[in-house]
Amino acid sequence: STKSTLVMRVSAIAKAGFSVYPNPVQNRVVALQGRNVAAGTYNVQLFAANGQQVLSRNLVLPAGVINQTIELPGNTQAGTYQLRIQGASGSTSMWLVIQ
Repeated sequence: STKSTLVMRVSAIAKAGFSVYPNPVQNRVVALQGRNVAAGTYNVQLFAANGQQVLSRNLVLPAGVINQTIELPGNTQAGTYQLRIQGASGSTSMWLVIQ
């Protein structure tokens, strides 16, 4: 019989376990949370469904558990958006609904 080994590498950004709260977003304020964040600078971008960039902000985050508040521009329309977080070890994205 043949043994196969599956090797999966999980990037540090995936291990960070980023999430946003609340979703749907109310009052144009969202909290970015992470469980196992590597210290460093992260670029946070928000894109509308049509691909237009609505927000780009660099955040310097400490190591460990984080809870960072992000205020969205006042002219951000209600709808579905993609939030992209990019760090030295890669990127991750998630969908946000803004009410």
